[in-house]
Amino acid sequence: MKFLILLSFFTCASQLPLQNIRTIELSILYNARYQCVDPQCSPITIIFVSNFEKCHMACLDNINCRTAVFNELTDSCEIFTDIIRQYGQIINEENIVTITTIDERSLTAVLQRNWIVNGDGETGLCTSDNVILNPTDWNCNGTVTQEYYNSTYSFQFLTDPGPADRGNCHFYGQASASTTMWQTRNFTSFFHPLIDNKTIWYNFSAWIGGLNSQDDTGQVSLTFFDGSYQTIGNSITIGPVLASDRNGITSLIFRQATGLVPVGTRSFQVFVEFIRAMGTSNNGVIDNISFILYQ
Repeated sequence: MKFLILLSFFTCASQLPLQNIRTIELSILYNARYQCVDPQCSPITIIFVSNFEKCHMACLDNINCRTAVFNELTDSCEIFTDIIRQYGQIINEENIVTITTIDERSLTAVLQRNWIVNGDGETGLCTSDNVILNPTDWNCNGTVTQEYYNSTYSFQFLTDPGPADRGNCHFYGQASASTTMWQTRNFTSFFHPLIDNKTIWYNFSAWIGGLNSQDDTGQVSLTFFDGSYQTIGNSITIGPVLASDRNGITSLIFRQATGLVPVGTRSFQVFVEFIRAMGTSNNGVIDNISFILYQ
């Protein structure tokens, strides 16, 4: 899963016509719930609406709203004044949609994109058979392949549990016992003082899974580097997701890590590994790898 980012324009009736536009950048997380970990964190109000869009609008209408949680089964909409990194965390939960302001209502150049190129496997060609087709825009070692959903080789179907915005393709281990792909990106000088002043945070996420009771899986690591390409701190790894995590069901599970971009960071690398636990096929699957910055 990756964040779906909305730039919403909200009218404040009390302002003059030329001053009545508020820009709010929101991210949407599907099958994910904002859970308070601070005892003082709780929704300021709970309303019941007929759909997610109305919950979204309720957040926009409430000047104090920073996060909203919509339950698709009960139609409840919880409004929070908190943002995720302050007092809570994201947990996986089906039929829950969470929206949050990732910029505390201040639009900046930081919040424009997923920094990972082709993190969703939708760029370039995909295959639906046993051809090895390394993903576009990634450095690759081994048989990692950009595979269509509904393929009889990866056995990941669009109807299986996974991201709502999964597109047409995913990343698939294919055959190697261990196969990898990676990319390294530099931050422009615009970000250097923001990082060094400890004002830039990251959200790093991916959907990781495999086939029924097999433990073939994947994991995604994030490493920060200084200006001399020396590692800063420890790598952050999300995954693996084993059969027990999936309850033995063919599916993709959302995994996420958040934190402060370390002082001195000038570049980062995302490293993806697919691991075969049994058999001759590597049925580890990953989709929607995302690395987003926010203040």
